[in-house]
Amino acid sequence: MKIHFLGVGEAFDEKEPNTSILIKGQLNILLDCGYSAVANFWKNYPHSSFLDAIYISHTHADHYFGLPSLLLRMSEEKRKKEVKIICQKEDVKRIADSFRLAYRGAVPDKLSFKIKFIPIDKETVLKINLTTLKFAQTSHAVPNLAIRIEEDGKSICYSGDGKFTQESARLFQKTNFLIHEGYLLKGDNPYHGNMIGVIKMATERKVKNLALVHINRQIRKKLAAIKRKLQNKDINLLFPDQGSSFTI
Repeated sequence: MKIHFLGVGEAFDEKEPNTSILIKGQLNILLDCGYSAVANFWKNYPHSSFLDAIYISHTHADHYFGLPSLLLRMSEEKRKKEVKIICQKEDVKRIADSFRLAYRGAVPDKLSFKIKFIPIDKETVLKINLTTLKFAQTSHAVPNLAIRIEEDGKSICYSGDGKFTQESARLFQKTNFLIHEGYLLKGDNPYHGNMIGVIKMATERKVKNLALVHINRQIRKKLAAIKRKLQNKDINLLFPDQGSSFTI
């Protein structure tokens, strides 16, 4: 599987596009689709039928407001292949409504292809061909589900937003590659995790590679010094930029 970071930023970062990751494998799946990440998708994947599925971790604007423009361009370019949108059951209507709000008259049933919503919850184990998807809830301002993608005996996990929980930590156990929000360096926040806590959890869960994203824009300005302080021998710690890619 190949991991391509189209964006690594938080909601209001003026330099970094919203966190959005393309996983290329037997299932080509986009993890979150914020309003500032779509241009990078098209720069790198111009074929309208390339993408198989889109996963929305939660319905905050920096994670799903890019969907209308992404899918409407696919329709303009005459995509025929169905696209799967995987999201929480309670978010199906919100996502469908975002089309009507963004582009009146361009409702999902007028596209050149079908959208198949796949509603999930934290107990769901979803199999799409040879790819298995599992989920767990984090602690965020709105319900957010982390995801684990398994193919060919390897796994990639993505937290979405929020502090990790016992169940999300279990989901990450021994994963090859964990992408986790590291909004703060340290300290407590009811809606977001901190880098020091996430590194400790990932080390305890025997994660091989940890990529920290969705970093507060003020903290990102000091990232060079922070990287040196946080590196340790127990985990391969990464701070990807937009455009970074890795293969597992």
